[in-house]
Amino acid sequence: MNDQLGRRLYSAQSNLNAGNYESAMEECRQILAAVPSCLLAHRILALSACELGLIDDAVQSFRASSLIDPQDAIAHVGLALCAQAEGDDEVFIVELHRAYELNPSDPWVLDLAGRSLPELPLTPLMEARRALADSNPVRALMILEEKKDETDLAAELTRVHAFWEIDRIDAVWDLCWRISRQHPSCLGALVWLKAIGSLVDKPLYGRMAAKALEQIAPGLEEYARRSIEAVPNTTSAL
Repeated sequence: MNDQLGRRLYSAQSNLNAGNYESAMEECRQILAAVPSCLLAHRILALSACELGLIDDAVQSFRASSLIDPQDAIAHVGLALCAQAEGDDEVFIVELHRAYELNPSDPWVLDLAGRSLPELPLTPLMEARRALADSNPVRALMILEEKKDETDLAAELTRVHAFWEIDRIDAVWDLCWRISRQHPSCLGALVWLKAIGSLVDKPLYGRMAAKALEQIAPGLEEYARRSIEAVPNTTSAL
């Protein structure tokens, strides 16, 4: 089943790349009818809808992508651009600010934010991520605990990373388990649960997380393999 879905996702991506946006959207709709939480299908559908000016469809799939992968800055850029197309300046600013907060080093996000936002503040989430990058997970946790918001899944997943860095494996499990109960399609939480199930002597739950991941990113390996094969081999010329 995963191989078949991987082929269909690759076909949808190929249609998107070739400008066959209607075909890409139709293929993604068929995939989502069977697997509603398929992240790649939502992303391809959203981009295709944008190209066709179908803002409502694009917003729906960008929003779904941001819920499945809360750390995906590009989904928020998409939501910002959709809001801009509809003349909603307030939502445009909010979504673009979120995209910048999630990935301030991305050149495209930085350029768009620099041209559109009145200022580029350093938020607690950005400070925490910077602390992690500087190998200071304890400071990252202190920052996030001070401004704790359990509804901000990107911040919660950053806490997970910090717990992992200080060998708080039980805390990683407990936090990811809570997130997955409240948000069953949260990709980041499920990836952690799958990875550490055996480390906390809960291999059954790890396998359950792996099974849930198959519903979110089905065919991902086949899709990636086909995408790689489509790129000409240029390493011999280096």
